[in-house]
Amino acid sequence: RGRSLGLRLVLATQRPAGVINDRIRANVGVRIALRVNDEADSMDVIGEREAAHIPRSIPGRAFLKVHRDLDEFQSAYVGGVARTDAGGAIEVHDLVPGAGGAPRPSADGPTLLEAVVSATQQVMRLGRWSTPHVPWLPAMGPVVTLPELTDQVPDLPDAATVLGLADLPAQQAQRVVALDLERHQNLLVFGTSRSGKTTVLRTLAAGLIERLGPDQLHIYGLDFAGHGLHLLEAAPQCPGIVGPDEVGRIARLLRRLGSTVDERKRAMAARGLTGFSELVRTSNEPVPRILVLIDGYAGAVAVLERVDAGRLLERLERLVADGPGVGVHVVITADRRSVVPSSLTAVMTTRLVLRMAERDDYALLGVESGLARDARPGPGRGFIQGTTEIQVAVRASSDPEQEQHALAEVVRLAQERWPVPATELGRMPLAVTLEDLPSPADPLVLPIAIGDDDIRPAVLDLSAAHALVSGPPRSGRSSTLATIAAAARRSAVPPAVALFLARRDVGADGVGWDIGPVDAGDPTDLAQGVAAVSALLAQGRTVLCLCDDIDALPDAASATLEELARRGRDEAVRMVATMDNRWAQRAYSGLAPELRKSKQGILLGTDIDLDGDLVGVRLRTPLEPFGLPGRGFLVGRGVAELVQVALATDLRDRAG
Repeated sequence: RGRSLGLRLVLATQRPAGVINDRIRANVGVRIALRVNDEADSMDVIGEREAAHIPRSIPGRAFLKVHRDLDEFQSAYVGGVARTDAGGAIEVHDLVPGAGGAPRPSADGPTLLEAVVSATQQVMRLGRWSTPHVPWLPAMGPVVTLPELTDQVPDLPDAATVLGLADLPAQQAQRVVALDLERHQNLLVFGTSRSGKTTVLRTLAAGLIERLGPDQLHIYGLDFAGHGLHLLEAAPQCPGIVGPDEVGRIARLLRRLGSTVDERKRAMAARGLTGFSELVRTSNEPVPRILVLIDGYAGAVAVLERVDAGRLLERLERLVADGPGVGVHVVITADRRSVVPSSLTAVMTTRLVLRMAERDDYALLGVESGLARDARPGPGRGFIQGTTEIQVAVRASSDPEQEQHALAEVVRLAQERWPVPATELGRMPLAVTLEDLPSPADPLVLPIAIGDDDIRPAVLDLSAAHALVSGPPRSGRSSTLATIAAAARRSAVPPAVALFLARRDVGADGVGWDIGPVDAGDPTDLAQGVAAVSALLAQGRTVLCLCDDIDALPDAASATLEELARRGRDEAVRMVATMDNRWAQRAYSGLAPELRKSKQGILLGTDIDLDGDLVGVRLRTPLEPFGLPGRGFLVGRGVAELVQVALATDLRDRAG
């Protein structure tokens, strides 16, 4: 076809066998054979055997066949030093063994080939010729930066950010690739170690952090691949980056995101909306788009499938499917195809394949065979949607230290621009004081702890029932009792507080007790204490009775306090008692069974399998560290929440 259009081709090959077919032979009239390996190769090119017998000592010796004529010739050498004097002439040297071999290039000046190229360029500049069309662009470089690409696309949609540079040889173009969350929804990134997977996540995050404030965007990270995302946590748009050793925080994140998805679905259904952009436009309050970055899906599976019977992993997969419609988007990286279930890949609308460990992996991941055949991509080089080669952008440089500094600068500038950050994804505290909690709005609804569900104050509600505090020795029972007393005293209209002791003076120095401390083991003292409670009740006062270590009480004293607790059905008296958890499970008479009927309390140092029976709930293995003083389950209304009980700092800390 080219012959009739003025197109001339020069075809070269090292292995003629199987490459030169009948159609090429019929259309190529000029053939040159330099030295070849065997006679069959020589026959393929010139139809004669002579090219296979050219000596290795004569480079450049060849046979030229034009139609039927065959001529032996010596090709000219253009690697020698160029001569520019006017008297220059072509010199011919016989290349024979022992004659010194081929001439060598010299460092004294440009070679003849370099001089020809330079002269040609000079003539083009001096003449009136236009530069000929080049049918291909220069190859993409191994590094492209985010700022230089962002400058080329100043009108990106709000939910979009630059990802990299794409090579489009069919269009003779290289164009910026942007990920538009509104359009592409989710992104799945495959690549082996050091292929640039974490760079993809950081590039996307940096681009969005520069453009959108905390009222428009929240970024969460699940980092299972080496802490490459934790630098982003200081950004105001980033409520939290979670590592594999923070299982409780992972659960809290998935609960938060699941609740967000459900709330937005209900809001859209109530208003008859069909898209997230409509929800943003019609809402009076900001509705930020949420981006979840999951680095290392294999690590996520290894951690989450062993927790809570795999429920966390199910929540994550459900989030990927349900989130995009309500503005919650997920970007996942994985090192191999087998770790991502087909149910997940089916809903991931966009796929980027970086360097893989095995060549067959490209075909399995949908990369076109023509692209994958010779694929040897470097860091950040890959194929998007299986059809387009792309170089992922970096913020500043391929040097890790420079890139780290550049990302830190993006975060710093975002902090200056948006000083009010998004609500942090909290961590479960190791210790809490009452000063960290609000004062009670109701004298019997007492904020006494921080709850695990959302790291907010948890309340012990004594407005309608008693409570028990159980746990082994040194679990913090007595300190919890002191905290309850101090919390009650913080109320605007505090109840009268009575303290009944079996064997130790707990918190007696820090609380102005209305009654007591009463020695419950002394019948006379106990009778006087109960009489004082009755007197206050007769005056219309609410009385909070705190009983410590009831497992050490005589049966008669326990029966007396049991009767006092029963009065709470009709009178404003509430009782909270501490006891050993093993003893409480065996107590069938006295105060303990009466308190168990209320089905609320605080279970410290909990025996997960048995202690839930004390208050009629089934406990799940906690996802936060357990066994700390003051760490336990707050149970009320049939719900158990892991809490860290506050310390009353103005009282003596005597752990029970």
